[in-house]
Amino acid sequence: MIADQSFVAWKAIISVLYGLGVGTSAARLAFRQFKSKNLWKDDWFAFPLPILATILAVVIWPLYQERDSHDEIPRQKAQYWLMSISWLLALWCTRIGLSITLSRQAPLKNSARNTGFRVAVFFAVLLVGSLAWSITMGCEHYSRLRKKARSVAYCNGGKEEFSIANFVATFLSAIVLIGTSLWFRFKKSSDLSVSQIRNFTSVLAISVVLLLGTIVHAALYFSPLVRGTNSLVVIDMAAHFELVLSIIGFNVPTLIAMFDWFIYGQDRQTNRNSNASSLPPSKNIIQLANLSEQRSSKELDDDASSISTVDSKARRAVV
Repeated sequence: MIADQSFVAWKAIISVLYGLGVGTSAARLAFRQFKSKNLWKDDWFAFPLPILATILAVVIWPLYQERDSHDEIPRQKAQYWLMSISWLLALWCTRIGLSITLSRQAPLKNSARNTGFRVAVFFAVLLVGSLAWSITMGCEHYSRLRKKARSVAYCNGGKEEFSIANFVATFLSAIVLIGTSLWFRFKKSSDLSVSQIRNFTSVLAISVVLLLGTIVHAALYFSPLVRGTNSLVVIDMAAHFELVLSIIGFNVPTLIAMFDWFIYGQDRQTNRNSNASSLPPSKNIIQLANLSEQRSSKELDDDASSISTVDSKARRAVV
């Protein structure tokens, strides 16, 4: 049996990590509102993450106890269901948001932008399917001492088909993100700006980390060694770590841009202004100035000639 102190320790660690996810999401939204005065499309999928992460961080405390109690089964079923829905929503919000980030940063061509949009729609379909399956099935209570105790991430209580389908969808989402970011990053790298290269590279690295997190979660879930007493807690720890990585990773591209702006943004703007004032005038400006001078001198000559003509006519009239 896992000691009660260990339960408290790992629940505290998970809560702190979820708090970090809440902080990164809040910082992302605050920076976007401050810098752009409005939210971009991928930011809307970061909006529910602080709420969902807070729910998950709170629910784990009454849900995971050292000993199961038969009297608490109805309460545990409700908490399992709430955690499962929150987990699925948060996980797929990060995937959809990352695909929209790729679409937004893609070169200004319909094919590239549409590719990222199609990936987002594909992830949204997977989210709707997972939620519909989870809601219609509900939750079944399984004691941690039973062999069929499985991950609370899918609230399945031994329904292997649902777990396998969700793992396949999660694997597929990470692989699609890796392939899309690679295609955007290296197909026409010469046409990309520094910010685009940075964003595509960060999304690629994040997608690889998410794939590794899913692999660890699946390995623990299907491993014949993770059975018996407290196996559910071990699997759930992997599920929570996977989600925390997804939340933080989704916010990384914006956080990189935020730190870059705070460290270098004002200096760059000042340098632009000083450089603009210190630069010598271009050839076009010099040519325009010469033309204006020529025109003004020509106009003065015309005025002088017209004045002399009028003056001569006046003298003739007097004579």
